Amino acid sequence: MTLFEKLYDFCQTQSLPISRNTIRDKIVELTGCPVVCRVHGFNTRLLRGYYLASDDQFGKFPAEAGKTVVLLARNMDKNWERLVYVKELMHVFDTSLTDTPEKFEELFKALLVQHAPTTTQSTLLQSEHLAVWLALMCLCPEKDREALKVQYLAKAIDAYEVASRVKIPEAFVPYLFAHDFACIKQVIATVTK
Repeated sequence: MTLFEKLYDFCQTQSLPISRNTIRDKIVELTGCPVVCRVHGFNTRLLRGYYLASDDQFGKFPAEAGKTVVLLARNMDKNWERLVYVKELMHVFDTSLTDTPEKFEELFKALLVQHAPTTTQSTLLQSEHLAVWLALMCLCPEKDREALKVQYLAKAIDAYEVASRVKIPEAFVPYLFAHDFACIKQVIATVTK
């Protein structure tokens, strides 16, 4: 079982809304690498968050050596901040999920082709798309996602209500219902073995 699968299984035991700190703490437990979050004055039209791996010393203060650093833009609302933070944390799993070009390509095709503008995107952009899907999988347990989907499709609740319950930006609600996340988990398990 990969580290991401362990995180995913842990998130399935949580209730909505799952705290970003709960997810962070589980990642730290699984990887043994502390995480530091810093707020930065990014222009949110260009960049909302940035991930620095624990072995990447670019732009780090000496006190952050050996730690994963997530930089967040100022002035995001709480739902955007939460999604961006968790999305950036998902980059911890980039190497275990995509440690060969073949694994990365297979995973990208299986999960993202329907929603990506093109399959000729850079590896970096493909990695960003994958991180969003992984974050959504962690932020909304399957049992809750299925219950919300039923209500949403029956028009008993709208996208705003779904976003309020999951604590994500409303723009990402359609992504919650675009795939069977249990199936995505199986694809990840198959690709990462």
